[in-house]
Amino acid sequence: MNTTQTVLAVLLLGACLQVDAQKLPGVQQKSVYAPSDIKIDGKNTEWNDKFQAYNKVTQLYYTLSNDNTSLYLTIYTPDIFTIEKVFAGGISFSVKEKSSKSDPIVITYPTVGRSMGTDMIRNIKEIDDNKYDKDFVNSKFSVASLGIFLKKPGSLIDTILSFNNNLGIRVAGLFNEHKALTCELKVPLAALGQNINIDAIAYEVRLPGAKVPAGAGNRQLVAGINLGGGSAPPPPSDAALLEMFSPTYFSGTYIMARK
Repeated sequence: MNTTQTVLAVLLLGACLQVDAQKLPGVQQKSVYAPSDIKIDGKNTEWNDKFQAYNKVTQLYYTLSNDNTSLYLTIYTPDIFTIEKVFAGGISFSVKEKSSKSDPIVITYPTVGRSMGTDMIRNIKEIDDNKYDKDFVNSKFSVASLGIFLKKPGSLIDTILSFNNNLGIRVAGLFNEHKALTCELKVPLAALGQNINIDAIAYEVRLPGAKVPAGAGNRQLVAGINLGGGSAPPPPSDAALLEMFSPTYFSGTYIMARK
């Protein structure tokens, strides 16, 4: 594919996604039974680039689905700033049985080393589309990924799980040929408690964003966040910086699909 064809393909894909985003709800409304061939591989081929919702606050497309034993979350974003925010703080998925009074489990992925994540984003931004090599980028992504962060109910700290953990929680993330990122997550229903005959779940998808550097001072740029350097309000050019340090999220209830 030559440069002109590549640019046209990217523009066409972007136009199609914008049209889809306008039609999609901000929070998924339907139950979806997962296809029998679903794989946690960082590809959304099972969904053919069609998602159940587009959340404007987080700029994430997503689909929640389930089968009799597991819950699946597929997240997709073509937006480079959103990808940068994902790399800065991961995607945190909080989930519990709707009727449960206990705290949810919280799974965070991807968790990427700060310097490697910054280098990857810089390279993706600077690489011309005709020179972009998704396989090279994905190999860097794989090396940079630290594991799965899991916070259990009642716990104040995260446990770091290996990608092949004995809880059966599985994750995967890949960039496609258009520099868009897909992240997938599988959560066995047994991880939510003793009852696997769950009727509904309560969930939240959050982009925590970048952490405030230690000793950042006392300038209040965002509610609850001090980035240092006096008391003057930030100029308009700081808007992207504020967004990077500001958590964004959405929540909902998902009714389990039955087959």
